[in-house]
Amino acid sequence: MLACRIDIDAELKLSEVNMNLIEELNRLEPFGLNNPYPVFMFKSLKIEKFSKIGQTGEHFKLKIRNSGSSFFDAVGWGMGDACDSLLKDSIFFDLAAQVGSNRWNNKESVQLSVVDLRPTI
Repeated sequence: MLACRIDIDAELKLSEVNMNLIEELNRLEPFGLNNPYPVFMFKSLKIEKFSKIGQTGEHFKLKIRNSGSSFFDAVGWGMGDACDSLLKDSIFFDLAAQVGSNRWNNKESVQLSVVDLRPTI
């Protein structure tokens, strides 16, 4: 959708994503040009909810899951308009994302930052 080529570091299942994984990833810091933040592939995720966020809808937020998993939030920064037509055609997607955490109201939770997504064929 947005990138021509994405380097995927590993394939994960949502069930493998938790705060322990985030702590392990934090041990790899600092991230930057010579040490890029890892990107993970998640296959056949179901999008349960889609909404645009930001003052002008420039970002999107997804509530996703795969079979048997809990729900996770995924945010596509700067990708609000790019996903309009894509999300109308399918509810199952492969997702390339970075794994991180989000702190809101003094509660920390796992959040995926979308790098790219494509409909599952």
